This record gives sequence, structure tokens and C-alpha cells, in this order.
Amino acid sequence: MKIALNIFLVLTLTLSNSLIAQQKQCDATIAEINRLVAESDLDQAYAKFSALDKKCIATEDLFYHNMQRVLISKTIGAANEEEKQNILNQLLDLYTTHDYILPKNKSSNKVRKAMALQVNRPDDQDKIYKLLDEAFAKDRVNFVDPEGLVLYYNLFFKKLTAEKKDVDYSALINKRDEVLAQLEVVKNLASVDRPYNLAIRSVRKLTESVLNCDRIATHYNSIFETRKSDVIWLSTTATSLLDAKCTTDSIFKKVAMAWYDVKVDSRSAGNLAVAELRSGNHDRAIALYEEAANLASKPEEKATYYYTLARQLMAIDKLKVIEFTKKAVLADPTMGKAYLIMADAYAGIKDCGSSEFEKKLVYYLAAEASAKAGIADPTYVKIAAKKSEQYLKLAPSANEIKTSKMGGKSVLVGCGLNQKVSVPKS
Repeated sequence: MKIALNIFLVLTLTLSNSLIAQQKQCDATIAEINRLVAESDLDQAYAKFSALDKKCIATEDLFYHNMQRVLISKTIGAANEEEKQNILNQLLDLYTTHDYILPKNKSSNKVRKAMALQVNRPDDQDKIYKLLDEAFAKDRVNFVDPEGLVLYYNLFFKKLTAEKKDVDYSALINKRDEVLAQLEVVKNLASVDRPYNLAIRSVRKLTESVLNCDRIATHYNSIFETRKSDVIWLSTTATSLLDAKCTTDSIFKKVAMAWYDVKVDSRSAGNLAVAELRSGNHDRAIALYEEAANLASKPEEKATYYYTLARQLMAIDKLKVIEFTKKAVLADPTMGKAYLIMADAYAGIKDCGSSEFEKKLVYYLAAEASAKAGIADPTYVKIAAKKSEQYLKLAPSANEIKTSKMGGKSVLVGCGLNQKVSVPKS
């Protein structure tokens, strides 16, 4: 009995030492692969990976991220379709292993699998959708790929509308808003907005053909009471209604007011400003737009609020348009389009003066503002020059300047403008 026990202990120690030696060898190879990837020697890294013992276990995210880079590169450079599909299978297995060994990883491997299939095996739409749907349902916090979110909604939309009969528009709107909310969340965490803004536009564009204002308003009215304290839902809904130009139904103002009540920030103030403007409450709208501009954290956002307000007021108050476009270009000196709106506002001021000569002085201000548009933003050079020339033709003629004896003088333009213009000598 004692001999048998000793044999068992010897075998156990031998096996244990063997496993330890094997794991050390694995760790050394894994470290070598990581080094090769860091040096961008992807071919050698792939060769080492291919020779790696199947029993080796990598317990750090770095290895899986590095091998993802290697295998994606190899699929792109595959000599033929068969080789590409073999490497793709290795990549899919890598994602599966990563989730099995490190189940709490934040790599969203189901999304990565889906996107790899979309690129290399796009006919497998059902599998791609299932992977994305599972990721969205169970691991949404790590579902941060804007292209993946657009693809997910696209496939959901296709599935829901495939029959073209009895489409569940509420389900469609709910899913759209969930995806949009997720895009907003991850955009706020990212250092660059552009990919997420493009994704948001893509998602909204996809539903334009089937979601009219009646359907949207009906859906939001039906769930408003249960969601009126949810700031993310309110912000997404208000933006959706505004983008779809569905601002005449009472739901738009209800949502805008609730959003502002729950959280006052630049976006909620700006949306409520639009609602108040639609209701004819111009003074309240102006105050809210100014509040939105003051709360905006980025200069270009401030400028956009001032510019938007100016455009809204063009038919109502030309002086206010000039005031707010000046604030817009002060916040963002490159906003050439604000100068163009400013120019139109100057030109739209009629009967400013007691004589025809005086009434035409505003066109000098309009021409000057137009010219500044091209200086602020080179993309407006041509239109700025054209508009400036048009306004100068409307300004006092050489004969009028001569008759008035005001050539070469500086004249104050009143009517609330209180700006001086220099009259040409002839």
C-alpha cells in the first residue's frame, strides 16, 4: 500500500512539473507573439500563433487584441477565398476563446464576430443579426461600435418590414430610439464625434420612408406618461421629432418641456426654444436660445445656437438677426454662413433714413458682411463675392453720392443699428 502511494505521489509530482513546464513554454511563446505584434511583425506573430500548443491558455486581454490584429490582417492579405475563410474561422474561434477564458472582458466579441462575418461572409445575415441582437441585449454597455450599431438597426429594420404588412411601428420606433440612445451615450465617451454623428444620421435616414409624423406622434403620445422622467428617452425623442420635422403636434412641446424640467442643459434649452418659437412665444424662445448658447461647452455649439436663432427670426426681427449673427461669429469666427445671414438682414431693413440716399446706406453694411463670409470660410468665397457685388449695386449710385455731397464721408446709420459706413468718393 505504501509503495502504491509513493508511486502515486511521484506520478503526481511528475505530471505537475510537466504542466508547469508546459505553461512556462506557453507563456514564453505568448510573450513572444505580443512582442512581434508590438514591432508590427505580423507574419512572424502568425507563424508563432499557428505553432502554439492548443492546450496553451492566454489569460490577458492583450494577447487576444494582438491576435485579432494579426488575423484581420491575414484575412485581408489572403491569397484566395479558401485561405481567407480558414483564417476567418481562426478569428471567430479566437473571439470565442477570449469570452470563455475571460468572461468579464469588455471587448464585445459578439459584435466583433458579427462585423468580421459582415466583411468576409456577408450572406450569413441571420447569424450576424443574432450575434448583434445578443450583444445589444446582454452586453450593451460594451456595444460601442458605431458601424455595428447601424448594421444592427438596419438588419432589425429589414426583418420587421420584410412582409410589408402589419408592421409594428412602435417596435420599430422603440428599437430605433434605443440604438440612437446608445450612440449618444458612446459619443459622449469618445474623443471624436464624427463617426457617431454619421451613424446617428444613418439610423434616422433609414426610417424616413416608413415613419411619418402621425405614426411617430401617436407612438410617443402613447408612452409619454411612463417615460417623462427618463432624460435619455426625452432627449432622443425630442431630437427625433425635430429631425423628422414633427414639431406641430403637441407631443413635441410636451417632450421639450419635460426634458427641460428634468435636466437643464444646452440641448434641452435649445429644443424648448424651438417649441416656444413654434408656439409664437418669441421672447421666451429668444431667452431659451441665449440660455442654450451660454450653457454650451464648445464655441462652435454656442455659434450654432446663435445662428439657428438668427435664422428663425429673419422674418420677424432683422435687428435681432444682426445681433445674434454677430454673437455667432464672435463665438466661432469661421462661421461664414452667419455673415451671409447677417448681410441679408442688413439688406432687409427698409426705410432706414429720411431720403432715398440714406435708405440705401444699409447695402454698404450688407456688402461688407457678405465679403466677410468668404474671409471667414473659404468655401463661401464665390457666393460671398457675388452677394457683395449685388448689394453694392443697390447702394447709392455715383450720381446719388455726387448729388448728396457725401462722398468720402463717414455716415451713421440709425434705425437701431448705430453703425457708421464709409461712402465712396464717387
